[in-house]
Amino acid sequence: KHYDGFILDQFGVLHNGKQPLDGAQECISTLVESMGKKCIILSNTSSPSKAAMSKLTKIGFDSENHFLGAVTSGEEAGKFIAEKFGQGKESKKCIWL
Repeated sequence: KHYDGFILDQFGVLHNGKQPLDGAQECISTLVESMGKKCIILSNTSSPSKAAMSKLTKIGFDSENHFLGAVTSGEEAGKFIAEKFGQGKESKKCIWL
């Protein structure tokens, strides 16, 4: 009632890496379908957001209809590095540890 949307971490909140946590799918379904809320995934994975969304789909979430998208630290770091260090002939060397 007080919030229009939710930013949800995926690992440990929605799933354990292999399967959805108890009640997670039902909770998301209720938030989106019954209450009209918007949900976005936030993840500390080094993978791009498309991979994070794909993982949720593979383990049983309706990612296409229940989540507006995902933001991952790896994808954001990649964007930042490309912006700061350039791309193509203008690029500089950088190591990601």
